[in-house]
Amino acid sequence: MSVLTSMTTAVTAALTIAGGVAAANTFADEDIELGSNAGIERQLPSAPLAKSIHAQPTQPL
Repeated sequence: MSVLTSMTTAVTAALTIAGGVAAANTFADEDIELGSNAGIERQLPSAPLAKSIHAQPTQPL
């Protein structure tokens, strides 16, 4: 596989992922806006990692 083919594949993959993230973000923003207009407040779940970090008290050094 040539360098040009590898670079093209990497750029295509990056743009595909970026496009998917942008579409998901737009969908979420529109969903939240529609819910707000209808008087529905949505509670988003927190990340499991954030729960475990906040559940552990920190010890002073």
